[in-house]
Amino acid sequence: VWDIRTRKLKQDLPGHADEVFSVDWNPDGEKVASGGKDKVLKLWMG
Repeated sequence: VWDIRTRKLKQDLPGHADEVFSVDWNPDGEKVASGGKDKVLKLWMG
């Protein structure tokens, strides 16, 4: 997770073995979903 204002890495979310193509989050900020070239869909809970 990158902070676009500071251009610094805020948190590493390991789990994908290849490029991530899509990320979306729940409006409450507690859940993030990511999908990528490795054909894996990850759900991250805050």
